[in-house]
Amino acid sequence: MIRILHFLSDLDISSGASVVAMNYYRNINKEHVQFDFLYFEDTSTNCIDEIETLGGNVYRIQKPNFSKESIKELNNFFKEHQNTWTALHCHPVYGAVVVGRFARKYGIKNIIQHSHSTQFGNTKKSSMRNYLISKMNPFIVTDYFACSQEAARLLGWKFIWKDKVHILHNAILCERFKYDDNKRNQIRSQYGIQENTVVIGHTGRFSVEKNHEYLLAFFYEYHKLNSNSKLILLGDGQEKENIQKIISENALSEDVLMVGNQKCPENYLCAMDFFIFPSFYEGISLALLEAQCNGLVCFVSDRVDIQSKQINQYYSFSLDTKPDKLAKIVYEQPLNADRRISYYILKNSHFNLIQEVNKLERFYESLEG
Repeated sequence: MIRILHFLSDLDISSGASVVAMNYYRNINKEHVQFDFLYFEDTSTNCIDEIETLGGNVYRIQKPNFSKESIKELNNFFKEHQNTWTALHCHPVYGAVVVGRFARKYGIKNIIQHSHSTQFGNTKKSSMRNYLISKMNPFIVTDYFACSQEAARLLGWKFIWKDKVHILHNAILCERFKYDDNKRNQIRSQYGIQENTVVIGHTGRFSVEKNHEYLLAFFYEYHKLNSNSKLILLGDGQEKENIQKIISENALSEDVLMVGNQKCPENYLCAMDFFIFPSFYEGISLALLEAQCNGLVCFVSDRVDIQSKQINQYYSFSLDTKPDKLAKIVYEQPLNADRRISYYILKNSHFNLIQEVNKLERFYESLEG
């Protein structure tokens, strides 16, 4: 059995990269491949207990940087665990350069940089920093993973050997997100939502790039057109207080349900009718794939990688669209007549997790120890 060390910023149950890594970990053959995890940011809803139950080890360090303290800590960590792992699989865009050099120093021959997005950061400062750091990738990285061709271009795939670039699609366990009437009725009953109430939903951490301000402006306008409507927000994050303030200022507290991170988001998807996804930038979004698999009618920002589109009920819109105009479009859009068809579409695509897990397992097993 080989062991792979995954480096992530956090292990939150709803954080994009963490969800991707955990999806693969849960389903990979652990008699052949075992994962361990290195992270630096604690959250209240993490999957540490699950990782340890599945046989993985979890290590926490301070946020890596170029300070003397961080360099010493990373050096000591990889020295202490010398010859433990076959590969270091880095998910933050700066990971291979900042952490990978210490891994290589102490015998890890395979350094993987994984691109989950089409942008280097959510601010000009972080984007510039990560862009400059990534210029050092060719000196450290042995293999590149990306969730799409667009995400691969972020890491300068044109300037590296093509056989070192691997597209590993952000995939989902389709059976889990199949539409279910019982789940719909359960959630609507739990929150006192009538069957004829139109429920609009969104899944995503409360951070600037997810563009919740636009989402709330849209719902404010939609609610004026249809007062028998609710908005369900799944997620948590640093922008939560700002979002709560906007909801209160617009007198929407009774109609917007902030349900936090949920271990069974599929239940909430079943309760929804429309899914609105106005991100400023996004690679292949797991949340969006899950919504489509569930058969929701999806309205998606044109800043999201178009390869995310898998069903006909996927409508792209510009963020220049006024919220009231989008509200009218959604208001006039009929519901999906048969939400179960979408499940079969996703199941037969390369976003089927089982197919992608097999691909990843074969790659790991091909690595030189």
